[in-house]
Amino acid sequence: MVYAACCEWLDDWVSAYPPDLVDEWDLSQWLDAEMMDAVETFVDYGFSTMRGKNDAIQIIRGLLYEYYLWEKDKATHALLPLPHIVSSLRSLPQTDQKSPAWFRESKELLTGHEFGSVCYGGAKTREAVVRKKCSQLAVDETIVTMNPTVFRSDEDGRLSAFKWGWRFEPVIRAVFEHAVAGAAVYDGLGRIRHPTLRRLAASPDGLILGGER
Repeated sequence: MVYAACCEWLDDWVSAYPPDLVDEWDLSQWLDAEMMDAVETFVDYGFSTMRGKNDAIQIIRGLLYEYYLWEKDKATHALLPLPHIVSSLRSLPQTDQKSPAWFRESKELLTGHEFGSVCYGGAKTREAVVRKKCSQLAVDETIVTMNPTVFRSDEDGRLSAFKWGWRFEPVIRAVFEHAVAGAAVYDGLGRIRHPTLRRLAASPDGLILGGER
């Protein structure tokens, strides 16, 4: 009875307010937000016993996750290869990643992840971007001459986020190629500026060069 009621509620909710596909990295946060709404608008008044409420919460969370997987599967099958876009991106003027110019530009431009923080984030996230622009560079330009695979932790076992990311980039790319892309991934793109808003730029993580995706 609880399961049927939850399914009916979710069907009514999805029919009226179909949510967008949520990126898997934000899935936990999305589920928490949806569950808060579900408890306030359905669970609290729909069930009189604590057991019924607890069962409903578990069922709805499971249904939301299944809905996410279904939406993700639809989006994946809707992907179309766009080789002309790949060629276009590779031909654009760009600044090589981790080059001295790339580091210097980070003080002058809003990059991809910073743009989202400024436009859609709260006061704290915007302040963090301002502090970053006003502070010294987080990475010494001289380390770009080093082989990132030999970065080692300091005596306290710490490794900066920059060095950690560069050290494991080849591993992550290989996993992504095998488990997701199904083809080779080109990760040699530099920072590309917006064609008209010259203070905006982004460094694409990679391009899938073949296969169905």
